[in-house]
Amino acid sequence: MLRKRTNALRRRYQRTTNNEYLRQERKENYFDGRSEYEGKMQETKLKSWKTFCRINDGVNPRNTMYKIASGKTRTTSGLTTPEEEDGKYTTDT
Repeated sequence: MLRKRTNALRRRYQRTTNNEYLRQERKENYFDGRSEYEGKMQETKLKSWKTFCRINDGVNPRNTMYKIASGKTRTTSGLTTPEEEDGKYTTDT
């Protein structure tokens, strides 16, 4: 929502060409909105990183971070068999 608002303020500022007073006012509005947006982004990124570090289980909390950074994470794309209502698994998909 803040990104859309910031982009709208930017477009208004850039399209104002005739009135110098209005252009200056919209420029200030845009820069205020942009600084608010950037601050909120930094806050959200830090909060997300702290949550990731706190939730990360295992003995070595840096283990997952290093795997992600080095690109060694693997995703499983194999098909599994569905579980039936009685708790048994089907023999094919």
